[in-house]
Amino acid sequence: MTDPQTELVAGRARVREAMIAVSGRTQGVLPANGSVDQLDPAVVQDRRHDAVVELLRSAVNRPMLVIVEDLHWADEASLSLLRRLAIATERSPWLLVATARPGSAALGDAAHERRVLEPLAGEGLGALAARLALDANLLDSDVARLVERSGGNPLFLTELITAGRTDELPDTIEQLLAARIDALPAWDRALLRDVAVLGSTVELDLAAEVCEDIEVARPDRWSSLSAFVSIGETSLRFRHDLMRSVAYEGLAKRRRRDLHGRAADALAGKADDTTRAVHLLRAERWADAWPVAARAATTARAQGALADAADLYAQAAAATRRAQPAALDASFELDAEHADALELLGRFPEAEMVLRRVARTGPLAPRDRARLARQTARVQRRIGRFAAALAWVTRG
Repeated sequence: MTDPQTELVAGRARVREAMIAVSGRTQGVLPANGSVDQLDPAVVQDRRHDAVVELLRSAVNRPMLVIVEDLHWADEASLSLLRRLAIATERSPWLLVATARPGSAALGDAAHERRVLEPLAGEGLGALAARLALDANLLDSDVARLVERSGGNPLFLTELITAGRTDELPDTIEQLLAARIDALPAWDRALLRDVAVLGSTVELDLAAEVCEDIEVARPDRWSSLSAFVSIGETSLRFRHDLMRSVAYEGLAKRRRRDLHGRAADALAGKADDTTRAVHLLRAERWADAWPVAARAATTARAQGALADAADLYAQAAAATRRAQPAALDASFELDAEHADALELLGRFPEAEMVLRRVARTGPLAPRDRARLARQTARVQRRIGRFAAALAWVTRG
């Protein structure tokens, strides 16, 4: 009889090999095909997803459980693939389980069953409170008060009991976390807030470079902050993204800009353009940011992540208008690409708004005016305004 643990390890290896194979094909290992290059990006994306599903079926021919946490942070390309995988579970022995915050579109209609986690109550909440209170010097009446204040939120209850205060109870978990961070020693407080700029998971070497302190790269430096972060040999992870968010919001705006700029410089040549673009934009280094954001948008579009591409084109175009001196030629091109991406997504009113703004920006070269007329005519036709579309075609 096969050992279950061996089966699990072998299954993970097969999935990893399959995804590496897919990654190689989507990153240009195979030569470009002219016929494929002429296809609509949405069609290419659909075919790519079909190929991934078929590859997984070939590599994993037994039951498989796929767990995806915090789906609300996923990029559009990943979400699109996961939706396709969710649909594929109807004909495969697979179970896809994903968690996301309330209000997130997540898997949308592809999800076969959706469960909303209600506030914890009754015996479950009482048992959690009793276990957490074992190491806390609290009376039963105090614990009962904290349970009531938590509103059934396990994280809020955990933080309330950890804080051990019952005199002035905060109204929200954000207020409680902010108070706990404020109570830290100055050096620990500053370090936690600084590293929050780098995200929920952070490489220690990168944190040391951005914080300009070699000691930050040592795992034992973080022992006093173990309530907020879990530490590995080479990286750290915030125990909850809410902790990172509250720490980040505690940074002064000027300090925040400075840290994002350092992060962008430290990641040059080491990270993808999207990550660097985020840091450069938040550092308000507009002249440096827009070319990086534009490259990231082009990459996202080539990968079929049209929603991400549209957002990045919009941010790149906005950065060109704030750069000194303003890169007006690049601004038109990026606005046009933004409108194209929105049109491919079927978001025609938004595409129309972008094109109207471009038309009002000032004099354009004849070739740019012709392109603007063609795009506007196409969008008007998609909306169903055929007379307006004909007028724009004629003008073009």
